[in-house]
Amino acid sequence: MTGLSVSDLHVRLGDKAVLNGVSAVFAEKQVTTIVGPNGAGKSTLLTALAGLRKPDRGQVLLGTDDIYSLPARLRAQRVGFLPQIPEVAWAVDVRTLIGLGRTPFIGARGLGAVDTAAVDAGQGPAPQSLVRIGVLQDAAFQFYYSENLEALERASAE
Repeated sequence: MTGLSVSDLHVRLGDKAVLNGVSAVFAEKQVTTIVGPNGAGKSTLLTALAGLRKPDRGQVLLGTDDIYSLPARLRAQRVGFLPQIPEVAWAVDVRTLIGLGRTPFIGARGLGAVDTAAVDAGQGPAPQSLVRIGVLQDAAFQFYYSENLEALERASAE
């Protein structure tokens, strides 16, 4: 895999064109910041890059693979995505959230000893702790989305 690229990406939500001809290349293991006002399409772009929203037109390549042709588990192993979520459907502590990040790498038996040790060691600010303990370190591309990074910090302290 040599990178993540998007070419001539178009996404419509209803009758509104949210992304119109976006093209970009992202290097592995590099930090890229996407900024813009509310409604500019940042979240839509990130979900398309993660293979979670198929565009109306255009292509997203993970290396040489079309991201939408990859099986969901393989895609999840290669791309980590932690969206901003205003509320969680159930009470979840940070340890459980971190453990869920290992899901694409584990079998039906759940977390093994190595995963559990990594999760237990992961006390610290997010998202750095998520990467440090190995939840997402196996993924070549990691996407974090938050309007408020302090919310991630507060969540990791709970």
